[in-house]
Amino acid sequence: MSFRLERKGRFDLTPFQTIWRYPQETVRWIIETNSPPHVVLLSCLAGVERCLSRAETRGFGETMSVPAILGLALILGPLAGLFGVWANAHLLRFTGKLLGGVGSVGQLRTAFAWGTAPSIIGLSLWVPKLLLGGSEIFQLKKPLLDAWPAALFFLTLISTIELLLAGWTLGLLSRTVTEVQGFQSSWSGLLNLILVGLAWVAFALATGFAISSLLA
Repeated sequence: MSFRLERKGRFDLTPFQTIWRYPQETVRWIIETNSPPHVVLLSCLAGVERCLSRAETRGFGETMSVPAILGLALILGPLAGLFGVWANAHLLRFTGKLLGGVGSVGQLRTAFAWGTAPSIIGLSLWVPKLLLGGSEIFQLKKPLLDAWPAALFFLTLISTIELLLAGWTLGLLSRTVTEVQGFQSSWSGLLNLILVGLAWVAFALATGFAISSLLA
């Protein structure tokens, strides 16, 4: 699969090569040519990466082995990733209408999935993280790593890269959503994403209130 970005002077490049520098043109080409959007693949990879990150920050390693955590991520990660893209596409459609957005749910699924492409890089970083940190990567207390300054240095470097990837993901999402929604500025795309985030916060608060009311 290949396409041309004639305005940029780029020829015969795949979307996996161009999404990093030309996200809007890439998503528009995928939609207009009915090219396989790879939404399922990208959603599953992003889901696995998020599942591993959640296990790390919440200290799953305190009660689970590394193979169990990896197995859980490989099983539940893709399901969570697919649901996330589906739900976020609907929320982007709903909240985007308030801003004059015109993208369909299907188009927004493509935009959201490709906007999370940096997750592919983030997922690959788990190889050196596990090699350096082992089971302590998923534990809140890390006595062995604390006594190994060299490993801590490289893990801090990896964490910095992960933060940069998170920022890059937000930037890509803003531009892919902007393209699909027909916004004039990437700021509108960012605002659309912020509204979706607020919708999730409202949902979480409402769910928590409902549960607490039932248990009271």
